[in-house]
Amino acid sequence: MIRESYPGWIVLPASHMREFSDTKEYIPFWTNIYAKCANDVIKQVNFLFEVNWRIETALASPDIEWYLQALKQLPSEDANGLDNATYQKLLGLKLSLLNTYRLKGADDDYVHLLENIETHISQLTYEHKRQLNYIKCLYAISTLNYSNVQQVVDDWSLRSFDYQATCGKPGC
Repeated sequence: MIRESYPGWIVLPASHMREFSDTKEYIPFWTNIYAKCANDVIKQVNFLFEVNWRIETALASPDIEWYLQALKQLPSEDANGLDNATYQKLLGLKLSLLNTYRLKGADDDYVHLLENIETHISQLTYEHKRQLNYIKCLYAISTLNYSNVQQVVDDWSLRSFDYQATCGKPGC
């Protein structure tokens, strides 16, 4: 698995960009590959999780029509039958979708998905909560809602590694 070759890297080194050329060249056309996962949520989540990882690692744009549509169609409310690892991947994918809404300025979609994610806050890992706070803070900054920025920061109990992880991908 290519992901295991890149442990702990914050940004993909230029010397390895060729290995990720498919992220920009082929992933936009993987709709047929994804279609093979139809009617199997576990396969859909696992496939999209890998695609998402490649997009984030290569700092590529997530604005890929089939990919965003697939993320939107993943279940939010009824995740019965998913093992914990798959469910955590699903939550991570929903956070990626939330961030994409933020980047695209899709305010209504952002607010709706944020409300949905926050109903599952107790099921988020610390990493997911950290990512959620980061996205909420960036959204508040982009909408010039400085009181909300302050509220998010005040409620965010940081750990020392949060600074490295948050500063690592400022484009996210």
